[in-house]
Amino acid sequence: MPQRTIKNPKELGECLRTLRSEQGIRQDDIALSVGTSHRFLRELERGNASQVQRLFRIAEELGVKIILDLP
Repeated sequence: MPQRTIKNPKELGECLRTLRSEQGIRQDDIALSVGTSHRFLRELERGNASQVQRLFRIAEELGVKIILDLP
């Protein structure tokens, strides 16, 4: 499986959006299946979800790399 280092919320959102689109899944369908709102998912894919932005700030402060193990 390919791995990709994610440096910020925007990169994470773009990667998730690409994977979702490649799998033919609509935003509202995945949001419903994981128990979140369509709005949160939209903001996540744009890199604007405040919780995710805080996660990246904390990870950076601690010297943590976020790596996705892609299917």
